[in-house]
Amino acid sequence: MTNQLLRTAKQALLAFAVATIFAACDPCDGVVCDNGTCANGTCVCEPGYERIMTACEAINKRYVQQSDSTITGNVLIVDAQGNSNQFSNIGYTFSRDDSKPLEFALKRFDFIADNDIIFQINPQKYNVLEGGTVTTAAGRSYTYSGAKVGSQVQLRITDDQQQKTHTITYEV
Repeated sequence: MTNQLLRTAKQALLAFAVATIFAACDPCDGVVCDNGTCANGTCVCEPGYERIMTACEAINKRYVQQSDSTITGNVLIVDAQGNSNQFSNIGYTFSRDDSKPLEFALKRFDFIADNDIIFQINPQKYNVLEGGTVTTAAGRSYTYSGAKVGSQVQLRITDDQQQKTHTITYEV
């Protein structure tokens, strides 16, 4: 009976030691991957997120660094007849939500309440916006496209009713 207890105790101790060694060798032990999963000690980010250093950051940060921030940009407005006006240092308010990493919003476009345009980022090419058409809560219809090249973002927004194209350029 004593030998049986001793053998059982040795087996339990050996199992505990093996489990402890394997737990200590897990490269993901202690690695926290928000918006991703750990594989061999490295965070593998979910779609719409990219690894920056050790964290998975939302792609929309490429376009808008801080949510509800005013970004100063330049705008070129061209009407249907080809007449153009160019303005510098115009303040636009942008917002983003980390839980929706592939979109960001231009708030109160053309300084109209409830005239927010939501831009969709291409899930395969993060520096390209999906072209699209949107009707805002203010009842205005726009066609948009855009891209990010280096540190500069260019948005092209066409007011479908007034047939004016706004090209907004800003630095991120």
